[in-house]
Amino acid sequence: MKRKLGLALIALLLLFAAGALAYALELGTTVYYDVVYDDGQGYVQHIQWVRTLTYIDDEIFVVESSFDQYPVYYLTFAFDVYPMTIYEWTDTRSVDDLRLLARHIVYDLMGETRSGTTTYTYDWFPAWPYEVGQTWDYTSTFVGAEGWGPWDDYYTAEITAIEPVQVGDQSVDCYRIESMWTGTERTWSGWTEPTLATIEWWPTDQKAIYALRDLFSMQTMGAAEGVDPPPGWTESNAEQEEPTPPIPEAATVVLLSLGLAFAALGLSKRLRGHDGEGTA
Repeated sequence: MKRKLGLALIALLLLFAAGALAYALELGTTVYYDVVYDDGQGYVQHIQWVRTLTYIDDEIFVVESSFDQYPVYYLTFAFDVYPMTIYEWTDTRSVDDLRLLARHIVYDLMGETRSGTTTYTYDWFPAWPYEVGQTWDYTSTFVGAEGWGPWDDYYTAEITAIEPVQVGDQSVDCYRIESMWTGTERTWSGWTEPTLATIEWWPTDQKAIYALRDLFSMQTMGAAEGVDPPPGWTESNAEQEEPTPPIPEAATVVLLSLGLAFAALGLSKRLRGHDGEGTA
C-alpha cells in the first residue's frame, strides 16, 4: 500500500513539474514562445520560437533561439520592400542586471545570406530588481560581416509599470519596459520623429533568461492607434510548456518504467516465496 501511495505521489510531482514555467538563469533553461508577425499589408506568420540558455558565467549569459520555421520580416530599403529571413538569433546579456550587450543574427536579405552583430552601450542602467519610473538612454551599433556599417540607432527606455502576464494557467507579475527610437544614422530607415520601438515584460520575482512577452518591430514602423500590437510588429508570448512533444509524455514514460520495476520486484518476491515453500 505504501508503495502505491509513493508511486502516486511521484506521478503528481512529475506532472506538476512538467507544467511549471521555468525561466531562471540556469544552463539549459528553455522557454517556448508563440510568435505572430503581421506586416499590416496582409502577410501574417505564426511560428514557435524556442529560447535556450546555452552559456553562463559570473558576468554574462547567452540565449540562442531556434524556430519551427524561419521567421520572415518585410523591411523597407531604398524605397522598396524586401523579405528578410532569419536563420540564427543569439543574445548576450549581463548576469547582474540583464541588460542586452550584443545580438548576433544570420539572415537572408536580397537573395544573399548575411550575418551581423549589434552591440549596445548605455549611459546608465538600473540594478536588478528594477523600479517603476527608472529611465535610461542607450545606443545600438550594427556591424555586418560583409562590410555593412557601423550604423548607430538611439533609444530611450523607461520602466512604466508592473503588469501581470498570463502564461498558461500562471499569472506572472512583470516589469513593463518601453523603448522609444529617438534617432538614427541610417538615412534610409524612414525615421522622422521619436517612435515607440519595443515593449518588453520581464518577471519581477527572479532574473529570467528572456522577457515573457514582447512587442517589437524590425523596422520600427510606429504604433497604430487602437491596435495592439500595431501592424508591422511582432508579438511574442511565452508558453507554459513545450507544445510538441507534450512534456507530460515524458512523465508517463518515467511512471511506466517505475511501474514495471515495482511489478518485477513483486514478482521476484513471490517467486522466492514459492521456492521456499517447495524446499521446506
